[in-house]
Amino acid sequence: MSKGIAYESDRGCIIVAAALLDKQLEDSIRKHIKRFSVSKSLEKSLFDLSGPISNFSAKISICRSFGLIDEIAYKDLMILRKLRNSFAHEAEGASFTSASVRQKVKSMHFVQHCMKELEIDRYNYTEKPKEENKDDTDKKHHPKMLEEWKTLADGFLNYDKVMFCFAVDELEYHIKHYSNLGIPPPKTLSQGIKEIKKSKSQTAKD
Repeated sequence: MSKGIAYESDRGCIIVAAALLDKQLEDSIRKHIKRFSVSKSLEKSLFDLSGPISNFSAKISICRSFGLIDEIAYKDLMILRKLRNSFAHEAEGASFTSASVRQKVKSMHFVQHCMKELEIDRYNYTEKPKEENKDDTDKKHHPKMLEEWKTLADGFLNYDKVMFCFAVDELEYHIKHYSNLGIPPPKTLSQGIKEIKKSKSQTAKD
């Protein structure tokens, strides 16, 4: 998992993740450009602040249009782009505890994949008794939410944030492999981790 972004603030995690994948897309484009003997000055002008592919959105579109990424990577990158934009400009709701953020994160292909493949222990929050829920209209003071905030303050990581960080690694690996060979990797990182764990478990039993 990308520990460097996992322990960033939620806003920092999303923004840095987008920057890492922006760099990966740029590397893929630059490698593709070199096949056509483009001058260094022209290549540089493409990525300058006023250049045609200077921003994240343009790089995503260019990479998809030229077959450097597939549709799976494209859709996940577009979700990340929207998250990055909202986190960069909104003071409220820029958190993995936000329902709308969780929904977007969980819609990412590689997040779903990591949730399926990786066995991560989760903290079980206690639900508020039904009888106490009747007169409680202030969601900010819901015990389950307060308990979640406390576990975060104690240094535990939000589950959706952890899965997002794993997914960033998966997405970066997927992009590298696809842009180089034109096909997805035969095995994802999380599948490899799962096989290693299974192999070690089997060895321990023997």
